[in-house]
Amino acid sequence: MSSACEMAGVLEDEPTASLNRSSETPSPEQELVRQLQAGNGGAYSGFVERYAAAIFRVAHGILGNRCEAEEITQQVFVKIFLSIASFGGRSSLYSWVYRITVNECYSALRKRRFTISLDAENDDGKRLASLVVDRKGRATLSFDQPMGDAQRRKLTKMIDTFVGSKA
Repeated sequence: MSSACEMAGVLEDEPTASLNRSSETPSPEQELVRQLQAGNGGAYSGFVERYAAAIFRVAHGILGNRCEAEEITQQVFVKIFLSIASFGGRSSLYSWVYRITVNECYSALRKRRFTISLDAENDDGKRLASLVVDRKGRATLSFDQPMGDAQRRKLTKMIDTFVGSKA
């Protein structure tokens, strides 16, 4: 496998390189697309090696999370595998791959959980409990310390106020 720097250089040169070639002789990019569309497994393996680092870099830059970027990188390759037949060559292969990557990242960002967290504190400012409500309205209540009756009432009032304002 080539280094990430080598791959980045190859990817940056590819779109312009394909534009400078005669339309009679297929460019290496056009030949790769033809082989991918023909279902050539070796071509797909080479494609993965060639584009993996660039896809990961784009995904990590958008998502800011290594694990999520690795997952998106895999999803992009699956999507490309399933849809390479529809690639018409109106743009460079790299541009098409880049657009798929960005779209997958934005889709992942939309799916991220949105949480609201409320903390109940005692008179000393120590956290007693937390209430976390996710985007689907599921609530999780966690207790950090044992509570007395007054503290329980304070927490119950806080939860009732929160739930009442969201209803």
